[in-house]
Amino acid sequence: MEEKTGLFVSADRLSEYALQTLQKKRAVFAFSFEETSFAPVRIFAFGDIAGILSALKKENVSSLAVIGRISPSSVFKEGIHPSGKEFLAGETRWKGEDLMSGVVSVMERAGIRVLPLTEILRDIIACEKVYTSRKPGEGELADIRTGMSLLDRIMDFRAGQAVAVRKGMIVAVEGMEGTDSMIRRAGECCPGFTVVKMAGRKKDGRFDLPAVGPATAQNLAMARAGVLAVEAGKTILLDEEKTVSICEKNGIILTGVKG
Repeated sequence: MEEKTGLFVSADRLSEYALQTLQKKRAVFAFSFEETSFAPVRIFAFGDIAGILSALKKENVSSLAVIGRISPSSVFKEGIHPSGKEFLAGETRWKGEDLMSGVVSVMERAGIRVLPLTEILRDIIACEKVYTSRKPGEGELADIRTGMSLLDRIMDFRAGQAVAVRKGMIVAVEGMEGTDSMIRRAGECCPGFTVVKMAGRKKDGRFDLPAVGPATAQNLAMARAGVLAVEAGKTILLDEEKTVSICEKNGIILTGVKG
């Protein structure tokens, strides 16, 4: 039987892009915890680690990429599959990245290599450059540095990957709710803020890299943000042309910065 690459997806544009990209290069076994509109995928009950592992073996999957998003709050909800509950029972601290590392260890013990996302999505990883015609001024650069400094200090807690800053003041920090909700909160406080989104030095590139795209740009526009700075080499920039166009139209600076 032909070897396949497994791909965990969710119902979003990034998963669709990743699946289409991988299918051009190799046979893919796509699976998810939810229905998707872009392709038929194998659906598992939430947290069914045992069922997924069994299916990967039957499908002759030798490598795996995890592109689908799982809300951190999901682990606190009812209805988790028994094998998922068993896995969680063995974890003392429920930090998202630690939990994912545990799942990766399970897969690798079964002989399945988990691929870095930068390997399969290298064409849409942000570069170190200003993408928009307007460039950040001194005040905006200072806010970017402030945001990067704060994120560097809190990354060990894995509370979130983004922060909003305005004139040196921390406006909002991303928590379990995600970047888009943080942007909306920041917009309620003040216009013209800077959003900094980073992976950080200790980020495991095999899952959950920071990602921005047209939806992010639209949220920034509605919240009246001024700048979006993302970590170059570690942030997914989806639909670059459309994202940049939305930023240009709304006077938002988009820049990739070195972490």
